[in-house]
Amino acid sequence: MTGWVLPRELDQPLPRRVELNGVMKGAGTVLTIVWLGLFGFLAMSVYASAHKAEILRSRGVATEAQVTSLHIEKSRNSQAFYVDYQFSPASPTMRQDVRHAVDPTDEADYRALRIGQSVPILYDPTNLGLSDLNFRDRIHREDPFRTFYGLTAAFGVFMGVSYAICFLVFLKFYSSERRLLRYGRAAAATIVTQRQSGIGRRPATVVTYQFTDADGKVIEDTRKNLPGTAQLKQPGFKQYLAGILDNPTVLYDPDHSEKNMLYPPVWAVCRLTESKFE
Repeated sequence: MTGWVLPRELDQPLPRRVELNGVMKGAGTVLTIVWLGLFGFLAMSVYASAHKAEILRSRGVATEAQVTSLHIEKSRNSQAFYVDYQFSPASPTMRQDVRHAVDPTDEADYRALRIGQSVPILYDPTNLGLSDLNFRDRIHREDPFRTFYGLTAAFGVFMGVSYAICFLVFLKFYSSERRLLRYGRAAAATIVTQRQSGIGRRPATVVTYQFTDADGKVIEDTRKNLPGTAQLKQPGFKQYLAGILDNPTVLYDPDHSEKNMLYPPVWAVCRLTESKFE
């Protein structure tokens, strides 16, 4: 192809120097922080509930409260049942101190309740803002930290497995690009077609390209998910696409030219090997 120039960073002895590009490093760091933050948030939420139950279990005072309202909070896949109630401390000196609280309960108990009905609760005499419903004396019968450890372990397994799946998917794509960047043979490519794919506000650019390998075989392949027209208005995307289309370059496996990619790739980047004397 007339006018084709081998990208400078590819003109180095094999294996070429390859590393994860800066955008993907940042994305991986953010993903890890989000994963750890979400796990920490879930664990602390469960711990707060267990800690509250442990306080009431150790020094809670039993009394009757009056239901003032009932409500259900719905989300896309679930619903939670809440009881609003008021109570006065059992101490004769604090009878006039009426307290209000809202606590969740299970659906069976919720359906059996009516406004004005009495319900059993436990409250902390040293902190009247801390109370909870105590149907069938569940607070004394159940070990709150056993639930905490079980749920935390379940969260840990779920988060760990989901993170591992994401990491393995990333590793698959990165390893494929890295292998071609390190050992692949560079050749000029010809863009055969260029079109927009997908609907909505973020269509992608799909490019079909051809190249001729060292044995004279013409190979045709497709590169999908390149920046679309909407993304080209954002910093960096226009330059990235121009770098592909203005000087089309392909890297292919010398032994299996069907294994190839249009340069530059998404995940990895090729770096020039700097001389220590420069």
